[in-house]
Amino acid sequence: MRKVSLLGFALLSLHVFGQTNYLDEYRTWSIGGGIGHTYMLGDLKSFQQGRDQYTRANARGGFTVAGYGHITKFINPFFGLQAALTAGRVTGTPGTQSGNIPGRHFIGSIIVPEINASINFINAFRIGEVRPTKHSFIGSVGYGFAIYDYEVYINNTPTPNYTAGFNWRQAVAVPVGFNYKYRLSNTWDFDAGIKGFFFNSDLIDGTVYGSTNDQVIFTSVGATYNFGTKAGKKESVVYRSPVSDLYEFTASVRRDMDKITKDDDGDGVPNMFDKEPNTAKGAVVDGAGRALDVDGDGIPDHLDEDPFSPKGAKVDSKGRELDSDGDGVPDSRDLEPNTPKGSLVDVRGRAIKSVGGGLNDAFIPQVYFAVNSALVTSANAERLAVVARLLNANPDMKLKVIGHTDKTGGEEYNRRLGQRRADAVVDYLVRNFGIDKSRFTTESAGKSQPLSPRLLNINRRVEFIIQ
Repeated sequence: MRKVSLLGFALLSLHVFGQTNYLDEYRTWSIGGGIGHTYMLGDLKSFQQGRDQYTRANARGGFTVAGYGHITKFINPFFGLQAALTAGRVTGTPGTQSGNIPGRHFIGSIIVPEINASINFINAFRIGEVRPTKHSFIGSVGYGFAIYDYEVYINNTPTPNYTAGFNWRQAVAVPVGFNYKYRLSNTWDFDAGIKGFFFNSDLIDGTVYGSTNDQVIFTSVGATYNFGTKAGKKESVVYRSPVSDLYEFTASVRRDMDKITKDDDGDGVPNMFDKEPNTAKGAVVDGAGRALDVDGDGIPDHLDEDPFSPKGAKVDSKGRELDSDGDGVPDSRDLEPNTPKGSLVDVRGRAIKSVGGGLNDAFIPQVYFAVNSALVTSANAERLAVVARLLNANPDMKLKVIGHTDKTGGEEYNRRLGQRRADAVVDYLVRNFGIDKSRFTTESAGKSQPLSPRLLNINRRVEFIIQ
């Protein structure tokens, strides 16, 4: 019952919700033909025992060739209309159990123009199927008008009423067929079929015996060319099922909904729009889910230990500006990139020749901190190494270490935070580089001396003054 309901829904959908638009996607017209064999089922039949006794080879009930052609229009994926023509030879013999017609055998010709209704059986049962198919099974039933002629022999001799030449007779035919189609391409199909012709006459074989009308079975192979009214068509509509397409569409919507609602990397951008679906946890991203790189140095901010490098500056794998001579001045600003280690330099990396009047121009790198933190991070290790080299190269040098904060928070809180930052830097230099603690004095400026009114991260710092 569920299949019938879905089938009905699919047909209704085609009619009500844009049948033309759906069919425009596929080829609905086809033309084709093929050849095959006819099998006579009348008072005289094909391939009967004892047929070798008849000397007329073409009237011995053997193999006979026939051909067919058709043009078909599918109204929807389930139903189509077909105009066809089948023509060929038929022959038969009485066999060994044929009552009072022994010795009769015949050869005849038959032509059947027909109009058929075609039913695509596979689409009626592809409920839930979403995989593309290359197979189709088409059933057909219709109405035909047969014209035929025959030559009847008795023991190899023409019957007395035999008239040479064509003497066409007429009969009504009901064709019932079944055709298997295999998609070779979007335009071509291979066909294999069987069709029965049921006549309203018992004279197709030239013999009237009993009360049963004659039938002819036609088996065939052939090819079909599929086409449509618009260019760029896909395959024939017989290989598509609107029910399957509905399932596929629903599944696609479900997948898209999952992409819209799921965020596997937790960056706040749904999978469907996430250009970097494996962003590290905690990374700040843009609207497309790509990790931000504010300074454009190629190192995402969540990995960048110096996220405000000057534009175009060369950085290491952690985003820190390169400082080839280790004087604390990055190469991008260093006018003397080969200063000897331990040299005291100014802000442009130029060596200060003597400790004296030029001492106030000396450059000592600053140390930066995270929000509400006094932890000396690894990003500051190289900066403090520069400070340690300066102190070791100048044993009489003493430094005032001043802690600063940004503008958030109260005065007293920031005073204490600035002091903790200054103490943490001194402790780092003492523990890691062995500098005598007596060479330092510390104080806190709190939030009273900001370097920038907008860049809060620059204000969270510790700076050094030579005493």
